[in-house]
Order: sequence, then structure tokens, then C-alpha cells
Amino acid sequence: MTLEQAAEELNVKSSLIRGLISSGELRAIQVGGRGLWRIGLQDLEDYIAAAYRRTAAHIASGELLDGGEQDSQ
Repeated sequence: MTLEQAAEELNVKSSLIRGLISSGELRAIQVGGRGLWRIGLQDLEDYIAAAYRRTAAHIASGELLDGGEQDSQ
């Protein structure tokens, strides 16, 4: 899938997808020499699954942020 398709799937901007690729968080391949990127469906699904695991770990440790603020109970 294209960066735009992946962005649409996650409901984010294409620039975020580029950032995830640049940081190594999301696997992708460059096709040709003109900056055309493609993301495999399984790679996007793996990224989503990892994000769910990270979120679950944050919830379990009490680190979940809601609206940019930590719960201070």
C-alpha cells in the first residue's frame, strides 16, 4: 500500500507515516529512485499489533495519558 493508504487506514497524516518509516517503527520498501514507498499489509498490521501491546503495557503500569495529562490519583 502507499503511504497515503496507510495514513488513511490509521487516520493520520502521511507525514506521520514517513516519520514512522524513518524511525524504523514501520517497515516499508522504496520502489525506484523517486521516493516511492510501499508498505506491506502485514507490516502495517504488525505495527498496529505492537501499538496495542505498548498501550496495554502503559495501562498496566498506570502510565496511560488521557488528553495529554496523567492521572494524578
